[in-house]
Amino acid sequence: MAVKADRRLVVAIDQSTTSTKFNAFDIEGRTVALFLKEHTQITPKPGWLEHDPTEIIGNVRECIETGFEKLKSSGYSVEDVKAIGVTNQRETVVAWDRRTGAPYYNAVVWSDTRTREICERVTAKHGGDMNKFQAKTGLPINTYFSAFKIVWLIENVPAISANIDNVCFGTIDTWIVWNLTGGAVFATDVTNASRTFLIDLKTLQWDDELLNEFGIPRKCLPDIRSSAEDFGEVVEGALKGVHFMACLGDQQAASLGQGLFEVGDVKDTYGTGCFLLLNTGERLSFSKRGILSTVCYKIGQSPAVYAFEGAIECGGSSINWLRNKLHLFSSYDELNTIEERAPDNGGVYFLPAFNGLFSPYWRSDVTGKIAGLTFHSGKDHIVRALLESICYRNRDVIDAMEEDSGIQIKTIRVDGGVTTNPFIMSFQSNLLQKTLVKNDVQESTCLGAAFAAGIAAGIWKDTNEVATLIRRAKTYTPDASLKPRLDESYNQWKKLVF
Repeated sequence: MAVKADRRLVVAIDQSTTSTKFNAFDIEGRTVALFLKEHTQITPKPGWLEHDPTEIIGNVRECIETGFEKLKSSGYSVEDVKAIGVTNQRETVVAWDRRTGAPYYNAVVWSDTRTREICERVTAKHGGDMNKFQAKTGLPINTYFSAFKIVWLIENVPAISANIDNVCFGTIDTWIVWNLTGGAVFATDVTNASRTFLIDLKTLQWDDELLNEFGIPRKCLPDIRSSAEDFGEVVEGALKGVHFMACLGDQQAASLGQGLFEVGDVKDTYGTGCFLLLNTGERLSFSKRGILSTVCYKIGQSPAVYAFEGAIECGGSSINWLRNKLHLFSSYDELNTIEERAPDNGGVYFLPAFNGLFSPYWRSDVTGKIAGLTFHSGKDHIVRALLESICYRNRDVIDAMEEDSGIQIKTIRVDGGVTTNPFIMSFQSNLLQKTLVKNDVQESTCLGAAFAAGIAAGIWKDTNEVATLIRRAKTYTPDASLKPRLDESYNQWKKLVF
């Protein structure tokens, strides 16, 4: 492969719920080397999900080494890598000893629901008001957010409470940067911090009222920085000497990768879960309908850009459940032709509430359901019903977001692994009566992290320049004639929620 005249590269490290990726981009925003490694999903009890922090950082190192070997084979050197951007599964918490770097416990993952009793306790203390702290955090009291996981760790891991002065609590971005800078940098960015339930969205700093509410010492938490600035130098391995120039939560990184640079721009990532963000600009707005307020990104010294977010707990994870637990299909390619085997759902409806329901309901008491089974029902009806349910959950969020924002959404930029399924994308477009547009880069999360790092490093001037690098690959246009039938299907499905 011939090396281009401008050899500058930006590397993205994407540490997601299921895997770690190394993705190197050239100055045109095209991938030149990619490597992925999955990690173990640890489920000690129903509703619990953990990851081994040592395995994760080991996978990060392996991805860097293997990814860099791919770069070398294409004629690149470490001098060509000008910056690294980190993006990560949000809300997941790691606790480690600042003296030794050893984790005290497995990472408690964002979808883990073990903190339900803690959330109920906090809610009861405040008169049953789950939105008691919304004006500061933009979030409801829920198992999803990091503060409740930290409380659980303090209360249930004796070594943490006994050594609290030496404990570091951090999201996965902080864990990666701390390790690869040799413990020199203990920091996070505003997007990850905004998901902890511990910052004031107006000041973008840890909030004393919230820290006191949960009994979390400020010294145990990382410094908060913008999404695009110097996070320190890598001190080991193939990328030794290269600086981390960006950190963003995965959904915010995808927002950059999808070019959400104007108020009203919307993206929907169909990954392990589904996450829809709407750019609300520099104005912080709050929802009355179960939509989250969050930081979309903050580029260096520029003002923070905020967003409305709809978080859906199950997307690709529910499809994996169908395959791995019920064995209703063996290859994901089979799902591309589901409409041929099941022209309709046969009256079967599926509620994918494996860990309760996030936006806009915020109900941890709901569990998954299948309804409408008859002797006519076959496995393909069940498969189709689950695929449809992903689309129904996204409509829940879109409807609430439009009402909250006052913005009539016409086009949604989509990305994530689930978007490779043409049935889901077509059904979603018809159900919403909106146009869906896909990038030619499926990994928008990696691309966004690279954009942020590249802007901070001077590779690209600003968001206006990187916007020109985003290429659209496929468009799904709705069929208006299907609206009445699909509206009725959606209303039938909603009966499973209430």
